[in-house]
Amino acid sequence: MLSEEPVKSSVLGIIDAIRRWKRIDFSAVFTEKLSMPEFTVLNGIERIKGDSGTVFVSDIAHLFSISAQAVSKYLKICESRGFVIRETDKTDRRNTKLFLTDEGRRVLMVCERELVEFMSSVFDEFDKAEVDRLMSFADDVYDMTVKKLENEN
Repeated sequence: MLSEEPVKSSVLGIIDAIRRWKRIDFSAVFTEKLSMPEFTVLNGIERIKGDSGTVFVSDIAHLFSISAQAVSKYLKICESRGFVIRETDKTDRRNTKLFLTDEGRRVLMVCERELVEFMSSVFDEFDKAEVDRLMSFADDVYDMTVKKLENEN
């Protein structure tokens, strides 16, 4: 194990890097007027829908570890823009089903393509081995953090 001061410095440096990364406004690369939270909600609906096609507000909240109230805030915006349809679940009126409209799907596809193109241009500055190491390391740190947090509780 590293001595105490380098460990503290490394840990704080990693936390700061994560904080800076989260503050990047990737929506600046979108030609569509879509905020990152709106993009995240649309992307979450598309990712979760699977074979059943059923997505609930609670699914999005769980996927991104945010409150149902925060999801609802951005859903309201997406709904007013014609990207999402909300429907009360007939079997349990406490649940709200979410569906992307054709326009929501179109906007999501455009923004996903633009985000991938932009990030590809960033990663093109590095060789493939560096990018692979970064992804592997980030996954390992995430998995270990989750495991240790679960053991704490």
